[in-house]
Parts: sequence; structure tokens; C-alpha cells
Amino acid sequence: MNILQTGIGLLAALMTIAAFFLLWWKSKSPWLLVAVLAEGISFLMHVAFAIIPGQLSGMPQIFIVWGICGFVVALCLLGYAVTETTRQP
Repeated sequence: MNILQTGIGLLAALMTIAAFFLLWWKSKSPWLLVAVLAEGISFLMHVAFAIIPGQLSGMPQIFIVWGICGFVVALCLLGYAVTETTRQP
């Protein structure tokens, strides 16, 4: 994997975690807390895959969990958006 591609992917994941954390800090929404955790797990998998890609490429379970984490992040972001837009002032 190209170091620039890996670095940009890791930086984007860290920025996403930071954004979710700041939103959670302000709102204390459980949707955002779960999103932070799922994105954190995804980030750790990304780091592991960057460090030892040969050993992890033979483990299809890693890619399944990685995909599930992405789905959970998207679901939580949608849940937060629905919760916030339907909230009564």
C-alpha cells in the first residue's frame, strides 16, 4: 500500500473521530458515542492492515468487521440526524 494513500486514509479517519467526538461532547447523544467507538475500531483495523497487511489479508473476517463498522457509523450518523431534525424546539 502506498504510504501517501495510507497516511491520507488514517488522517481522514482521525479527523472523522475528532468530529464525532466534538459533536458527542456537545450533545451527549448515544448515536454519536457509538459512531465514535465504531470509527475507532475501524481506525485500529486500518492501522493494523497498514502495519501487517500480509497476515491480515488472509483473514476475511477482518474485512467483514471493517464493513460492519462502516455500516454502524453510517447508521449512527443517520440516527443522530433524524433525532436532531425531529427534535421540538
